Order: sequence, then C-alpha cells, then structure tokens
Amino acid sequence: MVSDSVTNDILVAVAVVSAVAAIFSARSARKGVAYSRSARKADVSLHTVEVGISRSAAGQINIRPIAYFENVGKEPLRVLEIKTGYYEFKAKQFTSLTDDHGLASPIHRGVAFNHPWSFDLAGVPAGLTEQVAASLGKLALLVTVEYEGVISGRCAAKYYLGYKFGKNAYHLTIKDYLEMEPHLPNAFKRDA
Repeated sequence: MVSDSVTNDILVAVAVVSAVAAIFSARSARKGVAYSRSARKADVSLHTVEVGISRSAAGQINIRPIAYFENVGKEPLRVLEIKTGYYEFKAKQFTSLTDDHGLASPIHRGVAFNHPWSFDLAGVPAGLTEQVAASLGKLALLVTVEYEGVISGRCAAKYYLGYKFGKNAYHLTIKDYLEMEPHLPNAFKRDA
C-alpha cells in the first residue's frame, strides 16, 4: 500500500509537469499567432525604376525617374508619404525633391502603384553621350515610402538606387551607401 505522502508527491509532480506543459503550449500558440499576423502584414516592394532623360535647356539636363512598387503583403495599405531625392557622388551633395506626397487611394494586396519625379542638373555639356556621362558621373536615386496597414502599423521602405547616364538604374552597394550616408538627412538613412 502506498502512503498518502507518496501519493501527494506524485500528484504535485504531475501538477508541476502539467503547468510547465501548459506554459509551453501557451508560448507556442503565441508564436503561432504572431507568425500568422506577420504573414498577413502589408509590405511594399520596389519592382523597377525607369529613367527618362531630355535636355531641358542649354547646359542643363532633365532626369525623370519613375518607380514601380507593389503591395506584396496580405492586407491593404495606405501610402502615407513618399519622399524622393538624389545624391551627386562628384559634388558629394544630396538634394531632397518631394516630401509629404501621400496617396489618396488604399493599395490592396497584389496591386501595383508608381511614383514619378524629376529634377534638372546644370553644367552638363552639349555633345556626345560619353561627354555627358563623364560630366554627370554617378548619381544615387533615393526613395522612401511610408505606409500603414491595420496589422502591420506604420512602416517605411527605403530604396537606394544608382544611376549612370544612359544606363539602367541599379541597387547601390553598401560601399556607395556608406560614402553618401554622412550627407543624407535622417529620413533617408538606413534604419539600424
């Protein structure tokens, strides 16, 4: 016959094991809910950037990028603000172009949207493409999209693109980013 104290010890041990299992189960469920929510969040993805160029005046060139984005998340988002700017590597100078440019319509999942902007560069010689390319050097095109979703809350996507005259836009390297970072305002700096 088992004594009452041994039976109580066994019951206490079973209760402790059950409590630990319940805590583990609750934590696992919480992680599952968090993952499920994160999988449904809104998210912005940059697909392509096209760049148009024309001579706007003698010694001046107009550059017209247009960025194509898509909501790749599972919930609608509202674009609160799109900021654009460019950085001239030769001059080591950043110029902010557009601020406070939100979109009135919600962007549903899988829906694309775009943002065009333009700027003029002075001191560009007339003549052959090679001379213009040498005069311009390398530029960085910067875009920050601040958006909000019901589940995701307020988020920002920042894109850093390089551009050389007559070529396609491309993603900047870390080395190029670090070269221009001291000249950027906080709104365009990478998040830590």
